[in-house]
Amino acid sequence: GNNILVENNVITSSNYQSIYISYANGVNVSGNKVFSRDNTSNSTNWYGIYLSNVDIDICNGNHCQQLGNKASARGFYIADINKDAAAPYALFSNNEVIINTSEPKLCYGFYIANNSKAELINNSILMLNDSISNGIHLYNGNVYLKANNNNILVPNRLGTPIIIDGEKVTYEGDYNNYWSLTNCGTY
Repeated sequence: GNNILVENNVITSSNYQSIYISYANGVNVSGNKVFSRDNTSNSTNWYGIYLSNVDIDICNGNHCQQLGNKASARGFYIADINKDAAAPYALFSNNEVIINTSEPKLCYGFYIANNSKAELINNSILMLNDSISNGIHLYNGNVYLKANNNNILVPNRLGTPIIIDGEKVTYEGDYNNYWSLTNCGTY
């Protein structure tokens, strides 16, 4: 579809994907609040906002919160976005991600993969779970990220604020606050 607008929604008790958009152009996802189920859920994965094969205009002012369930979590899952060479970077601004799994699981604030161009400005990510947590995970080839003025806190022993995983990943960052008990970033 074209000119997709998802704005000012509150989604609670999401079991798998709160907002899912695939194969669309002119996407605007703004002002939404999404929450996973609580710790009674047996879901294995949870995605706050899932965007795949889309051209994004803006993703602004969203709140994604995983409420301590047993699932592996991704606040934002982003793959194959704004991949046309002439397309501008997809803008993700003023978003808040809080991940708090109750069991050791692999979790990400922003997971950006496969032929994606994104710009992250003024986002806050808090990874409260005591497991392998990455505030930002850049994965696979042809991933381009510009990151400015982001606040990423990973107060656990297995977490990393940013990880670059794979070849052909380009990262430009300035004025970010990356904090962890162990690693600040890994390649």
